[in-house]
Amino acid sequence: MRKEEVARNRLQAFESGAVTSIAVAPHGASQVVAASWNGEVTSWNLAEGTKLWSVTVLPRGMLEIAAMPDGRLLACGGGSGEIVVLSLGTGKTEARRAEGAPIITLAACRSGSRVLVGRDGGVIELWSTDKWRREWHYAVAGSVVRVHEFQGGAIARVGDRVLVLDAKGRLISTTGATLESTLLAPFGQHLLLGAQRNGSQLELRSSQGELLRTWRSPGVRLVEWIGGGRWVIGSWRNERGSVRIVDRHWRCVAKSPFRARLPVFAVARWRNSLIEGGYEGLLTVWTPRDPRKVFGAEGTSDPDCV
Repeated sequence: MRKEEVARNRLQAFESGAVTSIAVAPHGASQVVAASWNGEVTSWNLAEGTKLWSVTVLPRGMLEIAAMPDGRLLACGGGSGEIVVLSLGTGKTEARRAEGAPIITLAACRSGSRVLVGRDGGVIELWSTDKWRREWHYAVAGSVVRVHEFQGGAIARVGDRVLVLDAKGRLISTTGATLESTLLAPFGQHLLLGAQRNGSQLELRSSQGELLRTWRSPGVRLVEWIGGGRWVIGSWRNERGSVRIVDRHWRCVAKSPFRARLPVFAVARWRNSLIEGGYEGLLTVWTPRDPRKVFGAEGTSDPDCV
């Protein structure tokens, strides 16, 4: 363990099945929720290390989850094609909406009580939490593997293309990514894309597709923006998984004290700590020795990022 990092906790979220998605309750709460490959969702109080509730949302299949900004609801989606809405406090099912093809990805919108959904078969949807009705959908050939809120609308990775949609679901631009990875993340007014060929390459492009910058970062499987000018990078090389926090210049500012035997699939920031989840069904929580240096002052934001 490097001296500047401190392990806090390791929780066995699932006895079988990898952690596929992590959601942290908003407003500084201690609650974190994890979803698994076997259709389960569990909720934990991280401050006390205790399980709050556990439910099976789907009989089987990978789940994606997103905590709504109001702190009351959790949106879930997976192979059944249903959107399942749970109470964040109790795990009780509040609504179910069966609509179309399997859900590959979903994301809560910060600009209101809405959820973006990406489906197998190339359908992108925006759902409102007001009676859980669909506001719009956009269909394109391919499979939607990533979706994010972007400038009031959405960005989505569909096959080897990146689509930018406005707030009403109308196409603004299409970028031919020509990259083999599914990585996609918003970066202010720009897009971060990933490639995996002989190693890995990350590219920063404008929303119109102009190449602005490249980074070489071998073995990258996961990229998440956590604010304060920081990214989380998850890599898999030489049969070992590693997680590190990097700044805008791709310099490592903190590295996980844990070395996973299998890839890390999901990460999330909780206060001034980082949560990792992967194949082993574990939630691993660790804190940099100097969190203010790594994350910045709590509550601060970066004007260049969404």
